[in-house]
Amino acid sequence: MYIVSTTHWAISMALLVRAAKNGSAVGIAMTPIEVLANSYLPAISSVLSDAIVVWRAWILWERRCDLLIPPILFLTGTVGGSITGAVLFLKRVKSTNGGTWQGAVQPNATGARLSYSVYCLIILTNLWATGLICIKAWQHRRFLRSLMERAPREPEQRRHLRS
Repeated sequence: MYIVSTTHWAISMALLVRAAKNGSAVGIAMTPIEVLANSYLPAISSVLSDAIVVWRAWILWERRCDLLIPPILFLTGTVGGSITGAVLFLKRVKSTNGGTWQGAVQPNATGARLSYSVYCLIILTNLWATGLICIKAWQHRRFLRSLMERAPREPEQRRHLRS
């Protein structure tokens, strides 16, 4: 996940430097690899981070599938929406001469609605899975507190030394 985010950041910074040299960020020429990286890497990063959170909740809740059906459905929707959004973006990018692609693409209503729904699914996935993790942490805290209340206040070694 870190490598995916770092790669996306590096490519974005390279495009920004290239645009600054040209004087404008509108209509900069991008190679097909840059277009693919700019469209797919953020989707891969968000799907991986959501999958990790769901996996952690699944492990903490001892693989109880009934609690994890909603975040898995949200994650599936995120995967589908991210792939659909990236494919729609690539369809809108027009090929130019010399094997480069035109990078400046105006947003459309379909892409905006799809992005909004994917962001909502990401938030729902994280809220549900993180909520399950918080509940388990709270239960563990209560368990530890009950153990501490039942434990003797004075260490056993000190009691033996006094007698």
